[in-house]
Amino acid sequence: MIWERQFPWNQSKGFLNPAKANADCKAGSIQIYSQMPFSAFTYVQTFHWQNQQLSYIAARNEVRSAETVERLID
Repeated sequence: MIWERQFPWNQSKGFLNPAKANADCKAGSIQIYSQMPFSAFTYVQTFHWQNQQLSYIAARNEVRSAETVERLID
């Protein structure tokens, strides 16, 4: 993927699985979603793009299948 080659992974704070990665870009915010192999665990990193500069903002974890089951139980 083009973004994988151009993205400054030295700024990355965590895990990346290129085979299960996706990017979402909105209004200067870039979120990289990377799913663990054989798992629903997803690591999400948020970056900000402004004036030709990319800055790391935050990271979070998601386990969408577990979150869906919890919502159904509630």
